[in-house]
Amino acid sequence: MSVSTYTWQRGPWSSISPSAASSLDFNNISVENIRPAFWHQRTDAEQETKAYNHEALLSFLEDEFSTPQFATDNPVVKFRCDAAPDFYTTNDKAIASSDTYMELNDSIIAEEGRIIRCPKYGVEYRVLDVDDDHSEGWTNGAGDACNVYYEQLTGPVIAIPLGNYFHFGEGVMGEQGEPKRAMTSVPGDWFWNSMSYVGLFDGITDIQQKANMLRGWGTHPRLRDDVYFQHRYSKQQAVLFAHRHFGTDSQGAEGNLWIANGIVPQIQTNILSADDNGVNLTYGILNDHWERLFDSELTAPEKHHFCDAAQYRTIRMLAQQAGALEGEYPVLSTKQAMDTTGMDSYGVPMMDIVLQSGMHIYVRQLRKAFSSPDFRGFGVTLDRGQHGVVFGHYNGINEVWHDDIETNPRRITMRSDAVVDSWVTLLPNESLNGLIFGGVPGLVG
Repeated sequence: MSVSTYTWQRGPWSSISPSAASSLDFNNISVENIRPAFWHQRTDAEQETKAYNHEALLSFLEDEFSTPQFATDNPVVKFRCDAAPDFYTTNDKAIASSDTYMELNDSIIAEEGRIIRCPKYGVEYRVLDVDDDHSEGWTNGAGDACNVYYEQLTGPVIAIPLGNYFHFGEGVMGEQGEPKRAMTSVPGDWFWNSMSYVGLFDGITDIQQKANMLRGWGTHPRLRDDVYFQHRYSKQQAVLFAHRHFGTDSQGAEGNLWIANGIVPQIQTNILSADDNGVNLTYGILNDHWERLFDSELTAPEKHHFCDAAQYRTIRMLAQQAGALEGEYPVLSTKQAMDTTGMDSYGVPMMDIVLQSGMHIYVRQLRKAFSSPDFRGFGVTLDRGQHGVVFGHYNGINEVWHDDIETNPRRITMRSDAVVDSWVTLLPNESLNGLIFGGVPGLVG
């Protein structure tokens, strides 16, 4: 084996001379022997920004100040929205001025001795009897089958066209009379969702764990970061788009599988499609769509919309033109947004839009999380109240880390860690939430 000797070269020595030791000679492996490379380490801020860009919607759902939280001790969760029933109905047949029988769409609001009134025409009737199943064979002057026998107490004696609203009123009691029977109520239809039960793991050899690595690559902390980051991103996608599945593993190895319905499959009512390129989206259409989300008496006082960059730009432009843009909060001004609006921007761009009714929509841009081409022009609007979206997990299984899970003797040479999680999303009143498809993309792809 020959002896390696150094050679003479003319000076002076500088950062680029002699050339064999130049700081610019990136491909000369011998430079590393005497001039080590300097690597800028990744910062906590870099990691936080990456998490914000991918997980803002998930952070909103997990924030107990934004979304009601619960823990379940059963893989299946039943729920219902216990909203009050309507106190009105319509007349299914026209009423002549001389009639004493009428046909109501829902005769349950008519109880013997109680008032029903039609405010539009200023008339009040007292119910004398009710025939819910038409077994009595009552008919009005036109020969239509009827279910309510009544007398008029006040108001003009006039004909009332079909389709007008009648409200149930008080139980009129004479001076020597008695109270009238009230109606009772029973629970409405119930719904259900299952939990999702998931887990990810990865490992690192003992030799590699003890190695000296640059910038954290190939280290145990980086491995855990990667596992957790993948889990959080896939969890956010599943919370939005997953479709419920339960049943025995077809491969026979893992027993029962549980996948919960995400938010999108549960939204059935308020869906706005404004073309793939958003060409049909105007502020008037946008305003009216969002106004509908506030129709229920169970609504929260504001909504939160999460969308991709194309839809965010479109909404911002329309709101500016309509004078509805109340405030803007760039990605770095989370504290400013909280101080001004009381709303956390979760580290992503946010704007505050005020509707014609005075209600507020807080729009957040998920530039990275919704960067896939099939998310272009996608947005979901969520209600932060008790009846909009409720987020839960199975008892004791909420992003739980299991460390060093390898079995002996393999654990001598290998370290593997796993994160195990569960979640379930409930939309007790899905009509409080909405979806928007459409946003104008940029001219430069």
